[in-house]
Amino acid sequence: MKLTLVLVHGIGNTRKNWSDKIIPAIERRLKSKLKKLLGTQAPTTMDEVAVISYVYWEGIFKEREAELNKKLDGFPKPIKAGGPWWNRLLRYIWKLFKGFQNKVITDYIGDIVGYLHPPAQKAVYAKISDILKGCYSRLGKPNEKSSLTFVAHSLGTVMTSDYIYEQNNPQSRVSGPKVMKDHFILNNLFTVGSPISLFSLRFGGPEMFTSPISVECPSGRWVNIFDEDDPVGMPLKVLNEAYDEVVHKDVLVNSGVYGISHTNYFKRTSKVLDIICQKLAIDWIALNQKLPQADIEKLYAEYDRNVGILK
Repeated sequence: MKLTLVLVHGIGNTRKNWSDKIIPAIERRLKSKLKKLLGTQAPTTMDEVAVISYVYWEGIFKEREAELNKKLDGFPKPIKAGGPWWNRLLRYIWKLFKGFQNKVITDYIGDIVGYLHPPAQKAVYAKISDILKGCYSRLGKPNEKSSLTFVAHSLGTVMTSDYIYEQNNPQSRVSGPKVMKDHFILNNLFTVGSPISLFSLRFGGPEMFTSPISVECPSGRWVNIFDEDDPVGMPLKVLNEAYDEVVHKDVLVNSGVYGISHTNYFKRTSKVLDIICQKLAIDWIALNQKLPQADIEKLYAEYDRNVGILK
């Protein structure tokens, strides 16, 4: 039996092929973990192990953000001819800086503001459902639900959390089939550089933010990963008792210095990939009963001890 893994990107000017390097890195790391745990019994190809896909949602916002950026590009006004050369040069540099600033704001903050628009939220959820439909088809439409893991980054963690909540909410505002609910069991959720804690303010603060999602398997884990130097990534267990109960661990990693740490979590040498792939390797072994149950339980216990915890 196979696992299903879906990646969800974060804010910024993200390319359609953003996962081209991340997915092969995950496949190599997962294959290596299985080889270490199973030796000659390990699967020889990733086709035996997992269906891996990714969500690209940035395109929903690109057109509107580009339109806004075009309007903002008119300020400051064009540089007039004449005057001291140094004055014209300074004004030209200032214009370049303002143009860069406007693009950064519309590309990054624009994603956050744009997502708060209900039709945009529904469009994002539809994107995730389409990817899950594709994954389910690649699985060969098994008779039972498939084990699902989400790996989400930045604003993508908020989108993923909201999507899971809507899928399990009988009073959901989103119409249409519940693809995740009908075909998958949420086994793991890895939130990386997540601003979910900040979004609690949208509902009145941590004291009011008491209906979190949760994984559905006893062996499942919600692991929240962040760097102290990342201004966007925040712990979750400290929010309230509800989050403390459903989030397995807040894990502190070092992904780089302030300013680049937020976009550096998935580099080739990243500890983040180890955290994810070690769990997936154990899940696959458990799902296919490749080791005695007692050994599998030991692997889960060892994972929990070694994954790290923020105290």
